[in-house]
Amino acid sequence: MTTAPHPQHADGTRSSVRPVALLDLDDTLTDRAGAFSARAREFSACHAIPERWLDAADAAHSGRRRDFFALAKATYALPGTVDEHDAAFRRRTPQLVPYRPAVNAAVQSLADRGWHLAVVTNGDHDAQHAKLAAAGLADLLTTVVVSSDHGVRKSTPPGMRLASDSERGGPGLRRTGRHSARGVVCSVGGGGAQRRQRDDGGGA
Repeated sequence: MTTAPHPQHADGTRSSVRPVALLDLDDTLTDRAGAFSARAREFSACHAIPERWLDAADAAHSGRRRDFFALAKATYALPGTVDEHDAAFRRRTPQLVPYRPAVNAAVQSLADRGWHLAVVTNGDHDAQHAKLAAAGLADLLTTVVVSSDHGVRKSTPPGMRLASDSERGGPGLRRTGRHSARGVVCSVGGGGAQRRQRDDGGGA
């Protein structure tokens, strides 16, 4: 996990502001593929649909889960409605996110070094928090910003501002830290790390 160094004054001493790491959730902190594989095994055992077929259909219908289940119904005469299977998938899969000790150790290391850790993620509130709980990460993070709670998308200035200004609190923010969330902001996600400097004015 890449981060920027702790901010320093010109004389080389450490700044009193607290550095912030903005972290992505799906396929970064959590293993989406591992969770799907676990759900596919359950689904295969229940409905006698080959796991290999489920994996191929998932790859072909990424982000279009209703189409995935419509295809399963058409191919294997899957009982139940598309809506029922879609809802069950969205409810169950987040619970199957694997615990990855190396990821948790890296996050804990940042926390031990004084970083304010904020997750910024798109998706459903309950599903994203269920993923964090299953992965054992919920108690290691200072702030969780889920796009559906605030009407913003991650990686946009409003979404990043919510996370980096989280010491002010606000509706839907889970805040456990007591320190200022100003200083170096490092966004860690699928696009790599981005670093920018903030002043006390809180500009994003």
